[in-house]
Amino acid sequence: MKTIYLPTLLIAMILFGCKSSTLEVVNESVMINYSLPTKSNVKLTVENSYYTIIATLVNTIQNAGGYSVRYDTSNLPEGVYFYTLETGNYKITKHFLLVK
Repeated sequence: MKTIYLPTLLIAMILFGCKSSTLEVVNESVMINYSLPTKSNVKLTVENSYYTIIATLVNTIQNAGGYSVRYDTSNLPEGVYFYTLETGNYKITKHFLLVK
């Protein structure tokens, strides 16, 4: 069983056009929830500790509203990972720690 330690559960992303974002642990995966106040071009990526993109979860235009994206962590080794959410001219990166 893997445990993911989060630096924070609620990440305010008002500065780059998102109302809020949360990261939830759901059986060997993480669920990233975010809300867009307006239609935006959205890119959501996961990076390893070397800042290499290991997954692109979203790369499309999305309408205003709430979204949830599940990322399977079962094949990942322990370590620090980063997820980056970009909308328009704004970008924010947060991290999580994956421990087996």
